[in-house]
Amino acid sequence: MNTTNIIGNPNEFAIEYSILLNSSPPFGKCRLWFENKYLGNIEEEIYLSTTCYCLESVLENKNALFLNFKLDNIVRSEIFNLMLEEKIDNVDEYLFIPISGYDAFYKYVYRKNNYLYFVWMLNSEIQQEKEYQGYTSQICSAKIGINIYEEVVSKFRKNLEERFTF
Repeated sequence: MNTTNIIGNPNEFAIEYSILLNSSPPFGKCRLWFENKYLGNIEEEIYLSTTCYCLESVLENKNALFLNFKLDNIVRSEIFNLMLEEKIDNVDEYLFIPISGYDAFYKYVYRKNNYLYFVWMLNSEIQQEKEYQGYTSQICSAKIGINIYEEVVSKFRKNLEERFTF
């Protein structure tokens, strides 16, 4: 029996995961929680180390995640649509966690002040699959303090490193 672990607060930002095999790199299941909305398929088996690297890459690139236009009067769903339609320069720089386990979603991250903004939507072609039935077809978004994101990701790495080398 595998134990599910949750680091952080799902109402804010959390990583939910379970380790399946005693292998290196760590293999398991994972999904992310942003303001009580999840991203990812908790039933899909993935390399947890790859998820960790992708989450850390957001922090490594946080100073490059500022959008080059004024955000005051633009709602997050409009920003998502601009990114999806590639109407923002270098849109690939804003892609969030582009790996297996999360590939059912279009997802982006950008920064304003000391916050990371995550915007995502389930791919409509996948919405009828069993594991996503009932998931919203709307654009989702969350505003997470960089310090909170960094703390949760750091604890995730520490928990993985306690059991594995990667």
